[in-house]
Amino acid sequence: MNKKKTTPGTRAKVPARSKAKASNPDKPTIAEMEKALGLHDAKPIALTPSDAEEARKEGDVYQKWYERDLRKSYTRKK
Repeated sequence: MNKKKTTPGTRAKVPARSKAKASNPDKPTIAEMEKALGLHDAKPIALTPSDAEEARKEGDVYQKWYERDLRKSYTRKK
């Protein structure tokens, strides 16, 4: 079992916000859900240069998790 070495704090990346329009009215975009939940003004956390480099190498490892939990919160609010 190979584990990638990580340094503390490198997993604090905030997912990028989608600016895409909703193609399905039953499935709003990330931006629409964030606005409805009052999260649209939240500032992303700052990454250190080493954290940013690791995020570029590994990609956005939390995007699906963020979208799933955001969608759950949004549907509960409705």
